[in-house]
Amino acid sequence: MRRMGVRSRGVLAVAAVLVVAAGAAAAEPVKPLDLADCADVRHVLEEGLPFIPGFRMLEFDLPRNAAGVEGKVCRLLTVGTGAHMETPEIRSLDDMRRLIVGALTAAGWAENDATKRFDEKTTGGRTLFALARKDALCVISVVVGMVEGAQPDATAMKDEKVLLSALKPYQREWWLALDCFKL
Repeated sequence: MRRMGVRSRGVLAVAAVLVVAAGAAAAEPVKPLDLADCADVRHVLEEGLPFIPGFRMLEFDLPRNAAGVEGKVCRLLTVGTGAHMETPEIRSLDDMRRLIVGALTAAGWAENDATKRFDEKTTGGRTLFALARKDALCVISVVVGMVEGAQPDATAMKDEKVLLSALKPYQREWWLALDCFKL
Protein backbone atom coordinates (compact mmCIF):
# COMPACT_ATOMS: atom_id res chain seq x y z
CA MET A 1 0.00 0.00 0.00
CA ARG A 2 1.32 3.42 -0.84
CA ARG A 3 1.40 5.60 2.24
CA MET A 4 0.01 9.10 1.88
CA GLY A 5 2.13 11.72 3.62
CA VAL A 6 0.75 14.56 5.71
CA ARG A 7 1.72 17.03 2.96
CA SER A 8 -0.31 15.05 0.38
CA ARG A 9 -3.30 14.94 2.67
CA GLY A 10 -3.03 18.70 3.20
CA VAL A 11 -3.20 19.16 -0.55
CA LEU A 12 -6.41 17.08 -0.60
CA ALA A 13 -7.99 19.30 2.03
CA VAL A 14 -6.93 22.45 0.17
CA ALA A 15 -8.38 21.06 -3.05
CA ALA A 16 -11.71 20.59 -1.28
CA VAL A 17 -11.62 24.17 -0.05
CA LEU A 18 -10.91 25.41 -3.55
CA VAL A 19 -13.90 23.54 -4.95
CA VAL A 20 -16.19 25.11 -2.34
CA ALA A 21 -14.71 28.54 -2.75
CA ALA A 22 -14.90 28.44 -6.51
CA GLY A 23 -18.59 27.59 -6.36
CA ALA A 24 -19.56 29.81 -3.46
CA ALA A 25 -17.37 32.87 -3.52
CA ALA A 26 -15.29 33.08 -6.71
CA ALA A 27 -15.79 36.86 -6.91
CA GLU A 28 -14.13 37.63 -3.60
CA PRO A 29 -11.40 36.09 -1.47
CA VAL A 30 -12.40 33.66 1.25
CA LYS A 31 -11.53 34.60 4.79
CA PRO A 32 -10.81 32.27 7.68
CA LEU A 33 -13.20 32.09 10.57
CA ASP A 34 -12.14 34.74 13.03
CA LEU A 35 -9.98 33.55 15.89
CA ALA A 36 -12.84 33.30 18.39
CA ASP A 37 -15.09 31.28 16.02
CA CYS A 38 -12.25 28.97 15.08
CA ALA A 39 -11.41 28.49 18.77
CA ASP A 40 -15.08 27.67 19.42
CA VAL A 41 -15.03 24.95 16.74
CA ARG A 42 -11.80 23.60 18.25
CA HIS A 43 -13.35 23.55 21.74
CA VAL A 44 -16.47 21.76 20.47
CA LEU A 45 -14.32 19.08 18.83
CA GLU A 46 -11.99 18.61 21.78
CA GLU A 47 -14.91 18.35 24.22
CA GLY A 48 -17.13 16.26 21.93
CA LEU A 49 -14.72 13.65 20.57
CA PRO A 50 -13.52 10.75 22.74
CA PHE A 51 -9.81 10.69 21.93
CA ILE A 52 -6.61 12.07 23.37
CA PRO A 53 -4.89 14.31 20.77
CA GLY A 54 -6.10 17.90 20.68
CA PHE A 55 -6.49 20.02 17.56
CA ARG A 56 -3.84 22.44 16.46
CA MET A 57 -5.27 25.71 15.12
CA LEU A 58 -3.51 27.28 12.14
CA GLU A 59 -4.25 29.99 9.61
CA PHE A 60 -3.46 28.62 6.19
CA ASP A 61 -2.96 30.53 2.91
CA LEU A 62 -4.73 29.10 -0.09
CA PRO A 63 -2.22 28.37 -2.86
CA ARG A 64 -2.61 29.86 -6.32
CA ASN A 65 -5.30 28.03 -8.24
CA ALA A 66 -7.03 27.96 -11.62
CA ALA A 67 -10.26 29.35 -10.15
CA GLY A 68 -8.49 32.53 -9.05
CA VAL A 69 -9.75 32.10 -5.49
CA GLU A 70 -7.45 33.44 -2.83
CA GLY A 71 -7.53 34.01 0.86
CA LYS A 72 -7.06 32.07 4.05
CA VAL A 73 -8.74 29.32 6.04
CA CYS A 74 -8.66 28.40 9.70
CA ARG A 75 -7.31 24.85 9.77
CA LEU A 76 -7.89 22.60 12.75
CA LEU A 77 -5.57 19.61 12.57
CA THR A 78 -4.90 16.52 14.66
CA VAL A 79 -2.92 13.37 13.96
CA GLY A 80 -2.56 10.22 16.05
CA THR A 81 -2.25 6.48 15.90
CA GLY A 82 -5.19 4.19 16.47
CA ALA A 83 -3.85 3.67 19.99
CA HIS A 84 -4.63 7.36 20.63
CA MET A 85 -7.68 7.90 18.43
CA GLU A 86 -9.66 4.67 18.59
CA THR A 87 -12.10 4.02 21.39
CA PRO A 88 -15.11 1.74 21.71
CA GLU A 89 -17.02 4.54 19.90
CA ILE A 90 -14.48 4.90 17.06
CA ARG A 91 -13.69 1.80 15.04
CA SER A 92 -14.19 3.09 11.49
CA LEU A 93 -14.34 6.16 9.26
CA ASP A 94 -18.12 6.07 9.57
CA ASP A 95 -17.85 6.18 13.38
CA MET A 96 -15.44 9.14 13.25
CA ARG A 97 -17.68 11.01 10.82
CA ARG A 98 -20.77 10.36 12.96
CA LEU A 99 -19.05 11.70 16.08
CA ILE A 100 -17.67 14.81 14.33
CA VAL A 101 -21.06 15.57 12.77
CA GLY A 102 -22.76 15.01 16.13
CA ALA A 103 -20.41 17.32 18.01
CA LEU A 104 -20.64 20.12 15.45
CA THR A 105 -24.40 19.73 14.91
CA ALA A 106 -24.92 20.22 18.65
CA ALA A 107 -23.02 23.53 18.24
CA GLY A 108 -25.23 24.80 15.41
CA TRP A 109 -23.46 23.45 12.32
CA ALA A 110 -25.55 21.52 9.79
CA GLU A 111 -25.50 19.66 6.52
CA ASN A 112 -27.35 21.35 3.68
CA ASP A 113 -27.48 21.26 -0.12
CA ALA A 114 -24.16 23.11 -0.44
CA THR A 115 -22.35 20.73 1.91
CA LYS A 116 -23.70 17.56 0.27
CA ARG A 117 -21.44 17.98 -2.73
CA PHE A 118 -18.49 17.23 -0.43
CA ASP A 119 -19.92 13.94 0.77
CA GLU A 120 -17.20 11.62 -0.47
CA LYS A 121 -15.89 8.32 0.83
CA THR A 122 -13.19 6.34 -0.86
CA THR A 123 -12.17 2.76 -0.34
CA GLY A 124 -8.62 3.93 0.42
CA GLY A 125 -9.29 5.02 4.01
CA ARG A 126 -10.46 8.58 3.33
CA THR A 127 -13.72 10.46 3.79
CA LEU A 128 -14.55 14.07 3.02
CA PHE A 129 -17.63 16.03 4.08
CA ALA A 130 -18.66 19.53 5.05
CA LEU A 131 -20.89 21.35 7.51
CA ALA A 132 -22.21 24.91 7.33
CA ARG A 133 -23.28 27.57 9.80
CA LYS A 134 -24.54 31.06 8.93
CA ASP A 135 -22.01 32.42 6.45
CA ALA A 136 -19.30 29.84 7.16
CA LEU A 137 -18.29 26.42 5.94
CA CYS A 138 -15.98 23.73 7.33
CA VAL A 139 -14.67 21.07 4.97
CA ILE A 140 -13.64 18.02 6.99
CA SER A 141 -11.11 15.44 5.80
CA VAL A 142 -10.54 12.21 7.71
CA VAL A 143 -7.80 9.86 6.53
CA VAL A 144 -6.77 6.52 8.01
CA GLY A 145 -3.56 4.88 6.85
CA MET A 146 -0.78 2.60 7.93
CA VAL A 147 1.89 3.98 10.26
CA GLU A 148 5.18 4.32 8.42
CA GLY A 149 7.37 1.30 9.11
CA ALA A 150 4.53 -0.88 10.42
CA GLN A 151 4.81 -4.52 9.37
CA PRO A 152 1.34 -5.99 8.84
CA ASP A 153 1.01 -9.72 9.39
CA ALA A 154 -0.47 -12.07 6.78
CA THR A 155 -4.02 -11.67 8.15
CA ALA A 156 -3.91 -7.95 7.31
CA MET A 157 -3.09 -8.60 3.65
CA LYS A 158 -5.40 -9.49 0.76
CA ASP A 159 -4.39 -9.49 -2.90
CA GLU A 160 -1.12 -7.75 -1.94
CA LYS A 161 -3.04 -4.86 -0.34
CA VAL A 162 -3.19 -3.88 3.30
CA LEU A 163 -6.59 -4.20 4.98
CA LEU A 164 -6.62 -1.18 7.29
CA SER A 165 -9.32 -2.68 9.49
CA ALA A 166 -7.15 -5.78 10.09
CA LEU A 167 -4.19 -3.78 11.40
CA LYS A 168 -3.55 -3.41 15.12
CA PRO A 169 -4.50 0.07 16.43
CA TYR A 170 -0.86 1.11 16.88
CA GLN A 171 -0.26 0.25 13.20
CA ARG A 172 -2.96 2.69 11.98
CA GLU A 173 -2.65 6.47 11.87
CA TRP A 174 -5.54 8.92 11.79
CA TRP A 175 -5.37 12.39 10.28
CA LEU A 176 -8.24 14.86 10.73
CA ALA A 177 -8.33 18.34 9.22
CA LEU A 178 -11.09 20.92 9.24
CA ASP A 179 -10.66 23.87 6.88
CA CYS A 180 -13.13 26.52 8.01
CA PHE A 181 -13.80 29.81 6.26
CA LYS A 182 -16.39 32.51 5.74
CA LEU A 183 -18.28 32.58 2.47
